[in-house]
Amino acid sequence: MIEQSLNALYETYGYRKFKLTKFESYDLYADNRDFLNSSQLITFTDLDGSLLALKPDVTLSIIKSNSGGEEKVYYNETVYRPKDNHYREIPQTGIECIGNIDQYCEAEVIALAVKSLRLVSGQISVRLSDAAFLSKMFDAMDLSPATREDVLKLFNKKNTAGLGTLTKEGRLTKASE
Repeated sequence: MIEQSLNALYETYGYRKFKLTKFESYDLYADNRDFLNSSQLITFTDLDGSLLALKPDVTLSIIKSNSGGEEKVYYNETVYRPKDNHYREIPQTGIECIGNIDQYCEAEVIALAVKSLRLVSGQISVRLSDAAFLSKMFDAMDLSPATREDVLKLFNKKNTAGLGTLTKEGRLTKASE
């Protein structure tokens, strides 16, 4: 049920479903070891003698299959990663934006992350640490220098109650008008 709800959400925003095989050429991961959290892979030799690996990651396969254009895709896949002397099978759902990544795309990904988490769990907390994003948000909200300083202090302290107080005081309402 949750998977169908997430799929519908992503499709509403123009993402198309991306389906992969369970196996990928070992070379893809060998050539991109810096991208992966671990260099340990489950490998085997295919009938034609080529070395294959079970996917430890989805992003590399999506990028490999992209023809060079802009693309928005989502996936529901299983990845395989090592942990404590054995491998785990991990179901994974995600989105990828490929191509021209502008501020709208970045904001859309953040909004979809929040909406996705709300579908999975009622209580969520999202923390952003991009100073450029905060600066642009402050500009869009037309916040006074004093309010900007107050918000930054609260962000640095991860003080959500203080941010709630600023909102109740009407100091953070510009963006919602």
